[in-house]
Amino acid sequence: MKHLLDRLQRLDVLILDDSRSMRELLKGVLRSFWVPAPREAADVAAALAELHRLPPDLVIADWEMPPPDGLHFVRSLRALPDARLRRTPVLMVTAHTEQWRINAARDAGVTEFLAKPISAGGLAERVAAILEQPRPFVQARAFRGPCRRRQYLPPPEAERRLAAPGEGPAPCLDELHAAWLACRTHPSSREAAARLFRAAHTLRGEGASLGYPLVTGVATSLCRVLERGHARHRVAWATVQAHLDTLDAVLRERLTGGGGAAGHALLLALRERVEDGTAALRAAGLSTAPG
Repeated sequence: MKHLLDRLQRLDVLILDDSRSMRELLKGVLRSFWVPAPREAADVAAALAELHRLPPDLVIADWEMPPPDGLHFVRSLRALPDARLRRTPVLMVTAHTEQWRINAARDAGVTEFLAKPISAGGLAERVAAILEQPRPFVQARAFRGPCRRRQYLPPPEAERRLAAPGEGPAPCLDELHAAWLACRTHPSSREAAARLFRAAHTLRGEGASLGYPLVTGVATSLCRVLERGHARHRVAWATVQAHLDTLDAVLRERLTGGGGAAGHALLLALRERVEDGTAALRAAGLSTAPG
């Protein structure tokens, strides 16, 4: 364990993700298990440039990005003429775990595969596997990358559930309210904004697994508006609050499953509030682009 801790404290990680919020989330999780100063890149070109400037020990790459995506990055990395660079381990992060995606990631040369929503335990497990159980690097005519014999598996459901059985998503919603209060109290704090995004991201994963798919849908919408800056500007705070009010209503009325007519009405009302918030940002001359 001490040996692993020593390696983590010296680990140089490069994060590739087009979402600034996700980059901040990953950096926060990495720092929680002593990875000192993760670097970041918002697109493939920047990641490759950073790779050549200072080769990292590990790249954590998101799959779903505006083209070129994370898989393109892995293929480009494995095709580099520099043997040291092309052997760099890559942990691929994605919200989709269909078998064809797992196969495509494996065939492109991905080292490990992690499904969203991420958890500290899941990320730590994958990083530890890369450090402690490195796989032989294969250099064949048709394939360059880690040996493909290890099976990729999405994290078990128990790993993704932070709430105790029977509690439902309520504990995660409590954290979301606390994070939103901190964000309103300290609107310029990046730490508060990152905490709010982490809470929304966690709730997105908790909802469906605990019988509340509506919670997942609302939390997903909240993650999107946070990426567009609604929490950073007071003119759009009502949009964030509308999401919390909707989540409160879903749990108060115990709207499991699709929620029926009541759930549909809540989502329609929320969609209008999101449009109002986006219009308020534009009217104030503020960007609504993600990141």
